[in-house]
Amino acid sequence: MHWQNLLLKLLNNRKTELVPYLKAFYTAAFNKGLKINTLANGIYQAQKNNCTIYFSFENQSNELHAGYVFNKLWIENKPELLASVLNYHLQGAKRLYARNCSVKRISKAESIAFFNKHHFLGGLPGAYPMALFYKNECRAVALFSKGRRMKQVQNPYHSYELLRFANHQDFHISGGLSKLVQAFKNFKKTGDIMTYVDQRYYSGKSYVKIGFKTVPSKISSNLKLVYVCSV
Repeated sequence: MHWQNLLLKLLNNRKTELVPYLKAFYTAAFNKGLKINTLANGIYQAQKNNCTIYFSFENQSNELHAGYVFNKLWIENKPELLASVLNYHLQGAKRLYARNCSVKRISKAESIAFFNKHHFLGGLPGAYPMALFYKNECRAVALFSKGRRMKQVQNPYHSYELLRFANHQDFHISGGLSKLVQAFKNFKKTGDIMTYVDQRYYSGKSYVKIGFKTVPSKISSNLKLVYVCSV
C-alpha cells in the first residue's frame, strides 16, 4: 500500500514527532482515494482526480509556505477527519444542496456526538443545536448559545453566539451554514449573531459570504464576525 512505503521512507530518512500517528492518517487517506506525498521542510502534497493541494502542520515548517496549515493535534486525535478535510479541498466530498434539506432542532447529546465525530474541537454544551437533515440523516449541525441582552445601546437587543458549525465529514452542503443561521434567526428573533474564527486555520470567508461582518477582536489570532439581523 502507498502509505506503508511512505511511512517507511519517513522512518528511514527523517525524524518527525508525527510518525507515530501517520499510519492511521495514511490509511484513512488511502481509503478515500487520496495520494499523499512528503516534500521537503515538512510540506505534504495531497492529490486526487487531477487536483493537488499542499499542506503542513503547525510548527513543522518555517521555510516553505504550504497552502493549508493544520494543527498537529488533529492528525493525532482525528486522522480520519483530517483525511476528510483534504478530500473536501480536493473536491472529493459528496455534494448536497441546503434547499433539499430540512432544519430540525436536535438534543444536546446528539449535537455533542455529531461534533465529536465531525469537528476537530469536538462537542460542547450549548443552548440551541440546529441540524440539517437529508433523507432522515443528519448532515450538518450549528450550535448557538443563549441570548445575551445588550442594554448599553439605544435600542436593547439579544445577541447570540454561533459556538460550532460542522458538515458531516463526507459531505459538502451548498448553502448549509446560511440556511441554519437563517432558521435560528427566525426561531429566536435575534438582534445579532456573533462567532469567532481561528485565523491560523480558517479564513472566515464562508461567514463573510453570507453576511457576517468582521469586527475588532482582543485575540490577534481570532477573527470576530457579527451577523446583524433585522428585528
